[in-house]
Amino acid sequence: MKIQKKFRVLLINPPPENLFKEEDVSKQSQISITPPLGLAYIAAYLLKNKSYDVSILDAHTEGVYEMKINDAKNNYGIFYDIIREKIEEYKPDLVGVSCLIVSNRKQAHKVCEIIKSVNKSIITVMGGGYPTTLPEKAMSDHNVNYVILGEGEHSFFELVESIKSNKSVDYIDGISYRLNDSIKINPKTKYIEDLDSLPFPDRSLLPMEKYFEVSMPIGANLTSRFTSFLTSRGCPANCIFCSSYNIWGKKFRARSAKNILDEIDLLIRKYDIGEIQFIDDNLTFNIKRAEEIFDGIIERKFNLILSAPNGIALYRLSPKLISKMKKCGFNRVCLGIESGDQYVLDHIIKKPLNLEKIKPLIKIMKEEGLYLFGFFMFGFPGETKEQMYNTIKFAMDSGLDWCGNSIANPLPGTQMYKICEEKNYFKGGGKDLIFDEINYSKGNIKTEDFTQEDVEEISYDANLRINFLNNPNLKRNIDLALMDFSRVAERYHGHAIARYSLGKAYYLKKEYAKAQAEWKKVLKLHQTSDDAKKCLDKYHINIKSDLQKVSKKCLVKE
Repeated sequence: MKIQKKFRVLLINPPPENLFKEEDVSKQSQISITPPLGLAYIAAYLLKNKSYDVSILDAHTEGVYEMKINDAKNNYGIFYDIIREKIEEYKPDLVGVSCLIVSNRKQAHKVCEIIKSVNKSIITVMGGGYPTTLPEKAMSDHNVNYVILGEGEHSFFELVESIKSNKSVDYIDGISYRLNDSIKINPKTKYIEDLDSLPFPDRSLLPMEKYFEVSMPIGANLTSRFTSFLTSRGCPANCIFCSSYNIWGKKFRARSAKNILDEIDLLIRKYDIGEIQFIDDNLTFNIKRAEEIFDGIIERKFNLILSAPNGIALYRLSPKLISKMKKCGFNRVCLGIESGDQYVLDHIIKKPLNLEKIKPLIKIMKEEGLYLFGFFMFGFPGETKEQMYNTIKFAMDSGLDWCGNSIANPLPGTQMYKICEEKNYFKGGGKDLIFDEINYSKGNIKTEDFTQEDVEEISYDANLRINFLNNPNLKRNIDLALMDFSRVAERYHGHAIARYSLGKAYYLKKEYAKAQAEWKKVLKLHQTSDDAKKCLDKYHINIKSDLQKVSKKCLVKE
């Protein structure tokens, strides 16, 4: 009796583009290497509901080696020839390709091209933020057979089942496909209400030890054995810059506390996880549920380090909840503030946040011993340069330990994109965004109030002034300042201001030899790098004078 071959599904997370291109390293984008939970959820759902062969190729991660940022060896991820070999070896019937953001679309399309070059009969399906918001653009590539719109588990499963059985796909919610050479789109209308019905993401198909080895999470981590974790989906807010509702919808849907705690227990037992990063948009939206989660972590004695690197909504925090967060293991809390100007929040961003209530909450969180990271954005359509400077002043006065200062980008599918399209604000004056230039350190729009160069300069200045030159921990907690400055200086060796600030922190701690060593590196940068010299001169940093000062201290100490 002939044994029928199982239908083979391969899920691919494409390699990222090389992000280290700019000469000025202080403006480079930070990268992260974390498990692609979307693919792990889809794999788990397929395996739960049907007998398939399923594999995940995380080409973003599996080829990673130690990056040497100062020379040309800064690639990471698997190269395309290896991806081809993996496809040839696995012989899939269908390949799902993830593309979370529009700026990574070239890599996703390249993978689809490779798949078809291996075997034209292999079905290709693309999912993620880019094809969800721009399905026609994704489907214009004939190497792409189908697109999944938004939340993928149910739609992808139904698509695979229909293809396997040679049935029509026109009934499936949330897909795009071709019919007689025309592109058809079935809008996303159905979302999974009971998230507890989903199996846990199948991390056994991922190179978990590689994530631990590389140790490059979203934001910062304190242990190497960390993982990302999702407890809810959907956001009812109307922030003009956010595109996540295109994937998850606007209705808040959440897993139960027990379901979450059971997965955490599994991660600890199976992978010896010591740190969890909650990547929800709305971890604390339902305060009662959040308390149940935090209480459960305490009661089960998980002894974890916890963080929420995507940000926690300040308008859903209370002193009681903050106290529970600290007790259950939160070390770092990220806060999505976005602007330090109330008019911008109310009338431009449309974020439900009252600035007057923020500083008291920050004070409470600092008293609890939490490290606070704030997100701020510059360059919204309708925002003035004066309002951007108000944001810088607010951030400097806020007491936050560190701030992520970025440039607002008009992502497809957002209200901001529509505004910029209607008013011809896109860079170059056209009606189309130059997708290849989406980068949170680059300006992509020009308005009546600012140019892209204006907002780039303001954002750059904000980062250096807030986080380095006026870092609050230089006065209240030198060890925290040293930790942050060291982290940046180690990752970006040519970052003159980070090196200078690290030396200043050592100087204030009276570790003069270390301060001298760092400032000597700054002097070398001043002499060899035009970017470093320009930056140091702009902020009136006389490195030779500082070196003379610290040299005297070293002599006295000796």
